[in-house]
Amino acid sequence: MTNYVVEGQVLKGAKQISHLHYRNSDIDPKYIAIHYTAGNSLMDSITHLRRKGYSYQILIDRNGEVVQGTPLTKRASHAGYSNWKGLDSMNDHSIGISLANLGYLDRHGSRFYRTNSHGDLTTPIFKAIEVAEGPHWNGHTGSRIKGFL
Repeated sequence: MTNYVVEGQVLKGAKQISHLHYRNSDIDPKYIAIHYTAGNSLMDSITHLRRKGYSYQILIDRNGEVVQGTPLTKRASHAGYSNWKGLDSMNDHSIGISLANLGYLDRHGSRFYRTNSHGDLTTPIFKAIEVAEGPHWNGHTGSRIKGFL
C-alpha cells in the first residue's frame, strides 16, 4: 500500500502528470469535493478534461492508481457553478478528487449503458451483475433506478 504525504502543493506518492488547466490563484481548501469523471478509464478522462479545460487536483483510477493533475493549493475547475453552506464557487474552497467512473448508467432490458442527452447508447454493455442499482442522490433523473459501476 502506498503512503501519501502532502508537501506544499504536491501529494507525494501520487503519479505526477503535466498539469491539467487551472486558474493561477491560490485556495485555502476547507472541503473535499468528490466527483466521477464520466470516463471509461483514467487516461480517457484526462484526455477529455484537457480538451474541455476542466481539472481536478487528484484523480483516482479504477485500479487504485492515484494521479495529481493540479497543485493542491491552486484553484482547479471541477465544481462549476456551486454553493455550499453559503460559500459560492466550491472551486475556491475545495480540493477536487475525481474517481474514474462512468457515473450513472441506464437500464435497457437486462443490461446497462451510458446514454447521451439524445438517449443514444454511448458505452459498452454492462451486465446487471457488474452494476449496483439505486436512485440518483438528488432525484434529478426522476424516480427511475439508475445503475452505477
